Amino acid sequence: MRPIHLLQLAPALALLAPSQAQDAHAQLPAAPAPPSSTATGTVTQAGTGVTRSTVIFCDNLALPSSAVPGLGGASFASFDRPYGSPNGNYVLSADTDLPTSEDELVLLNGAVVAREGTSVDGVSAELVGLIDTKLGVNDNGDFVYATNTDGATTADEVIVAQVGGVTSVIAREGDPIPALPSTTYGTGNDASVITGSGVIGFSSGAIGGATTATDELLLLGNTVLLQQGVTVPSGQMASEFIEFVDFDDFHVSADGLHWIMQGDLTGDTAFDDVAIVDGAVVLQEGVIIPGSGFTDGIDSSGIVNVFMDAGGNWYARGNNDLTEQDWVVRNGVVIASVGAPIAAGTTEAWSDVPFPDCFFAHTGNGVGDYVIGGVTDAGVERDGVLVLNSSFVIAREGDPVDLDGNGLLDDDTYINTFGNDDVVLTDDLTFYVVATLKDGAGAAAGDVFLRFDLGDVVGTTFCDAQANSTGRPAFIGARGSVVAIDNDLTLAVCELPLASNGYFIVSPDQTVVVNPGNILGTICVGSTTMGRYANSVLSSGATGTVSMVVDLTAIPQPTGAVPVMSGATWNWQYWYRDMNPTATSNFSTAVSITFQ
Repeated sequence: MRPIHLLQLAPALALLAPSQAQDAHAQLPAAPAPPSSTATGTVTQAGTGVTRSTVIFCDNLALPSSAVPGLGGASFASFDRPYGSPNGNYVLSADTDLPTSEDELVLLNGAVVAREGTSVDGVSAELVGLIDTKLGVNDNGDFVYATNTDGATTADEVIVAQVGGVTSVIAREGDPIPALPSTTYGTGNDASVITGSGVIGFSSGAIGGATTATDELLLLGNTVLLQQGVTVPSGQMASEFIEFVDFDDFHVSADGLHWIMQGDLTGDTAFDDVAIVDGAVVLQEGVIIPGSGFTDGIDSSGIVNVFMDAGGNWYARGNNDLTEQDWVVRNGVVIASVGAPIAAGTTEAWSDVPFPDCFFAHTGNGVGDYVIGGVTDAGVERDGVLVLNSSFVIAREGDPVDLDGNGLLDDDTYINTFGNDDVVLTDDLTFYVVATLKDGAGAAAGDVFLRFDLGDVVGTTFCDAQANSTGRPAFIGARGSVVAIDNDLTLAVCELPLASNGYFIVSPDQTVVVNPGNILGTICVGSTTMGRYANSVLSSGATGTVSMVVDLTAIPQPTGAVPVMSGATWNWQYWYRDMNPTATSNFSTAVSITFQ
């Protein structure tokens, strides 16, 4: 099965008048004719239907979403990396077009909460300086960040947090370290994290009162998790000390009971790069990932990035020696690798051609969901994808974006690339991502911070659709409930030719008939059991999209309408007209839903 593709699925257009609908139906080119059936279904009106992505902020100065909230006249110039909490709070670092001494800032749920050039705590004269990429936030809205202030150079590296509405400096270069008597915080305080209860963690390098071989710490509250030259992590192939903590590669679970970091061990440099979870080495340079089936160990600097979600699930991505096999690991299990399908049953596979690295992102939430970002073999215009739960595609390079928020995909704006690890997934399946944009000619069109609402996405798409006159295939998606008695299902299709008429077809069976009746496309739903929503003809209008609310109590079938029963599987597809280059018709991908 091919993963479901949301593709900014848009609200439907109004249904054509009955006479127009009948004419449109009559003009659909012939296909292998299924028996006629009773057509049912209600077309949604504009403003309803399947939720598309939402632009939160952009750097297009002509649009309101480029304005920095609360800073009249200031606009966004670029976005760095978002971090989130289980309930949907997010913090985002960004640059603006303000003077360079005050252009960096931190946003909490869209509001500016810290800015370069302003008071570090809202009281003192000490000013915020450059803001580190690594931020932290919890469900209470408490947040933490690292910065170097305009204070004395012996005391300017600080960790700042707002907990319970109070902003304060948590740690300062030169101040005593409570967790390690007779030492002081060093010149490198970064990789800040915060637990659900507001406990702050970070790394501190070049600490005072220690030798150069023991002067780096990883802290969580008043606990030293590890210390350079002192801690010997378990699970490694030898008995080496911690030597370095990699910059910003520290994450903690919401309850504070679990953590992950990436760093180096002392000893042989062919085996020194490690990922450590709760004090034990789980991945090590030069060592084959346990249970992976790989024949080569992890390459030098082969661990690219690590992450831990709020539930304590850990992630890492990297590549192997010799074969340069790229992979993503979750809790020690390889969940994605070059050459493997991006989802079960699909022919689309992860690929590192022509790029040196296949994967660019991994994240998860506190209830077990996860997202992988990577490159596939789908072709250079469509090969960057974000996949939820190894099941369906959230977004893809080349997807259209409603940049101005008018409900139409009429901005000549498309996703170009996704930022490395610029992703957040909440427990309710709200997904945030920073992306770059391009226009239809491929020219750069700025940056954007997007939100996708995935909580009620249902079904799995299957069957590769053929490109239509837009140069792209049409994609179907579904939202609602898989509980039959809820009678809650909306189908939507995008990437259709403009002003194209068509209707949905449905069957309990699947099939593959390529170019039926010498028309374009592939029928993916069973023809002998096919029902047609022929009385609900839709027009894709000026947006190239349609959607329809399905009545699950009356599914069209050759012998008449039938209700969806618990345990039954139904398959939907969209059949539409096109000029490609002459009058023909085509089919979208198909979606399969098993009901409870």
